[in-house]
Amino acid sequence: MKPDTPVANRLALDVSTLFDEPLKDLGDEDPAFAGILSPASADRSAARGVTDQFLANAADYHRRYENVEHFRVLIDDALAALDPAPKPKVILDVGSGAGNSVIPLLERFPAAFVVATDISPQLLAILRDRVAGRPDYRERCAVVCMDACDDPFRAGVFDLAVGAAVLHHTLEPRDVLKACEHALRPGGAAVFFEPFESGHRLLDLAYRQILREAVHRGDTAPGLDVLRRLVTDYDARRRDRSDPLFLELDDKWLFDRAYFEAIANRGRWADCRIYPIHDDMAPLAVQTRFHLNLIAEARTDLPAWAWKTLDDYEHAFSPRARRELVFEAAVVLRLAEHVLDPGSGWWWNPEEPGRGFFVEILSDHARVTCCTYADDGHAIWYSTTTERATHGAALLWRQGGSDSPGATVDSRGVDAHRGSLRFPTPRNAQIGVDSSTLALIPQRSENPGRIGWESHALTGQWVEDCDAPRWRLVVEAHDDRVAVALLSDHGWCIAEGSRIGAREYVGEWRRFQGGQTLTGPYRRPRDPDEIGIARLQWVDTTCVLVTLPDGHRVAMRRLML
Repeated sequence: MKPDTPVANRLALDVSTLFDEPLKDLGDEDPAFAGILSPASADRSAARGVTDQFLANAADYHRRYENVEHFRVLIDDALAALDPAPKPKVILDVGSGAGNSVIPLLERFPAAFVVATDISPQLLAILRDRVAGRPDYRERCAVVCMDACDDPFRAGVFDLAVGAAVLHHTLEPRDVLKACEHALRPGGAAVFFEPFESGHRLLDLAYRQILREAVHRGDTAPGLDVLRRLVTDYDARRRDRSDPLFLELDDKWLFDRAYFEAIANRGRWADCRIYPIHDDMAPLAVQTRFHLNLIAEARTDLPAWAWKTLDDYEHAFSPRARRELVFEAAVVLRLAEHVLDPGSGWWWNPEEPGRGFFVEILSDHARVTCCTYADDGHAIWYSTTTERATHGAALLWRQGGSDSPGATVDSRGVDAHRGSLRFPTPRNAQIGVDSSTLALIPQRSENPGRIGWESHALTGQWVEDCDAPRWRLVVEAHDDRVAVALLSDHGWCIAEGSRIGAREYVGEWRRFQGGQTLTGPYRRPRDPDEIGIARLQWVDTTCVLVTLPDGHRVAMRRLML
């Protein structure tokens, strides 16, 4: 930041300390943008997916969408959902525009400093002037022109991130959330307000019925043109993301709960809450009225019969079900206060099922067991133990079990493969096998990683309690559910379901065949065969009685790291 920039001299915080690269003042290129900062590496001419609505037509956009009071209420409600309540000192506002969320944040946190970011210098110029007119604001707000998908921030320098209706405008919302995750300190929170698919798809169906009825009636009410524009917009958002037209859309995304929950599960987020922010008694009517007021150039309305159609759609659902038809939602995320360790359990690539890695972690040690297949289609498994599990370590894969008569489950052939184990984040693993690297996530999203506590007491590996063990049991437990694999010299099979009480599970052993090898092109396994009753009875946390597929019962002891 230039020391002779008047706006910079008034700031209560040196903004450059929040960024990993130098900042430049856009006023050096265009006096109209004086006081608007930008990362030195940012190339505004290369911005993709941004239309003139946010650039050349910024003033009109601000006039149509300015609604500080609305976002003041939304922000207050979202922050009330956080416990403990945040007391941020430094706030990152993402996609600030002309200040719909920035002004409420400056009001609510009078001791906080707000960094307002947006890809449009034209919109930021409007915000700059609004802030400059308030002495109690201008020392506590810096405006920075940047793409929300970029991450020029230093790690852990913000306490709170807020995005008011911004993610659905970006090409890669995941990158925006990843940048916030990096920029927030441990325990920091992020709040976003976004459109969701389930409610809008119902609106789409209702609008299409209304437009068909209008043709039948010969009705040409002006409000029907608004519905036609919205239906065209919904059609455009169904396009594949590779379609060049996608770059020309202002509104690119409609979200769902699973989208945000999956991102939270794979990152450092300890909590993800999503709740609707629309009226749950007449949401279709409220949303339609909003659309009419927003899109129509002059005050317009729908004919009475059209409102009756919307009412019929709404009353097809109970009030509770209407609330599940999410139109707009608040997404409230919070980072863990402490660094999470990866949780013990099954890891996989969901795009290539049929090969599972069981990673067991204790302190600085890890055991990795892989259930896979041989080239001839028969089940085979590998195992390895390593140190420094959470920081990356070398692996020496050895084939577990043998097809030789009388071989035991812990017999070892020659070293099979070399590799590595790394955890870029607690919910992302990279396992190397020879020259290949496999990117994996927890197979069950409820595996949250550990925050200073050990994995579930039943999670782990167990071997037959005898001098020459022939069977190994691998268990991942969460709450009342277990997912187990039974390994032997004859292959492997799995069972999964809810426990009976604290120490018993009854289900079916299922055996897959002909699936993914440890390396090489992906191949899907054949449908499983049920091969016998699976019954597990834990005597305690060190001993379990297991009913094998042939009906015999064996005692197994925990295999310690």
